Amino acid sequence: MLSYVAASFLVITTLQHINNANSFVQRTERDFFIIEDRINKSIQPLDITQTVVDGERRYPCFIRFGVFKGQNSLDPVENAEITVLTRKINDTNDYNFFGHGNRYVGFTKTLTGSDGMACAPTLCYHEALIFVAKDGERLTVASNKTEFLPGGYFYIAQTRNEEVAFAPRYMGTMFGKRGPVYREMNKNECENTLTSNSWYFRFVYLSVPERLYPVENRTRQSLSWYPSSPKSRNFAACFLKVTVRTNQNNIMLNATSYDSKTNQSYGYFISGPKADPDSADSSVRAACIEYRCPTTDPVLVDVRINPSICTYSSNRELSVRYTDTSFQVLIEQGNLYGPANGIYVANGVETSRTLAKNWCIAGSSYYGTSFQANPSKQPLITFDCRILEPFG
Repeated sequence: MLSYVAASFLVITTLQHINNANSFVQRTERDFFIIEDRINKSIQPLDITQTVVDGERRYPCFIRFGVFKGQNSLDPVENAEITVLTRKINDTNDYNFFGHGNRYVGFTKTLTGSDGMACAPTLCYHEALIFVAKDGERLTVASNKTEFLPGGYFYIAQTRNEEVAFAPRYMGTMFGKRGPVYREMNKNECENTLTSNSWYFRFVYLSVPERLYPVENRTRQSLSWYPSSPKSRNFAACFLKVTVRTNQNNIMLNATSYDSKTNQSYGYFISGPKADPDSADSSVRAACIEYRCPTTDPVLVDVRINPSICTYSSNRELSVRYTDTSFQVLIEQGNLYGPANGIYVANGVETSRTLAKNWCIAGSSYYGTSFQANPSKQPLITFDCRILEPFG
């Protein structure tokens, strides 16, 4: 039974291997924290070549996807990672909340090509939970779905519209096109058909794609962005939240983190404000900006807004220096600050970055939060922005 509650996000990667007498085969397992199950699940890769498992017949099939830079953009996103979690249909009622009792049988990961398209394997007559990411950022299923999927096609968009849950079935030709599900024998058609002649799930960016540009990628260096390894108990991730009132999609926030004593840069993070996809008001948006967590010395975060003329609106309890196009804030080590200051910090676990970012998006550091987007809740600072008008 498909759940209408927020579902999952990827958190941990582990590696295992299998040895035999003549060869070494590397096998990848992934742990997923499933929000609707409220538990971590270790899920094996899905082997679609095994058509009979425990006496049960399996029916491999493929789902067609397209990933693009914007809602109405034709510019493709290459090497976006499509994750499909395949689970048995939950037709029982022996659980009390959410989707507890889901039985996951495997996952697949597929990269988009230069045209932004991909065909991801799964099993028909099962359920599929799907999400798409690029450089660690989740993309959103396009809202103008009737242009890319047949009218009335049933699926559930959940977790800020970053996930799709549905039961794959091959439906043949619908309204003159095939897709988005193809049988195993039609894999070649799935991979090579024209976008104009097929149905497919479309994922897009809601704003400027996020990018992190650290000065030093290695740990334990003076200018390391992450001084400790993600597997260390000392690992931490830090975000601050900026609310921006605007109807423009190309606003970019560039945040540089400096050692406040030496004025040396640790690197910079680029992001854009995003609206709540479930809200009718798309003018209230928020950017969750990663900054370098302070260690010994305080960190100065310098944020520039481009290409806008903005009006400062308000800020929280922290002392912030601001103009109409920028602001600076000094953040000290050992102080978690918290949502009251628009600061979101998680540490001590490998999932710290995922947790801190999702807390920031939701405006809450409560572990039981639903992670739904709330752009106006608990920001560090708020701006009203408009785009510069062209001269002449």
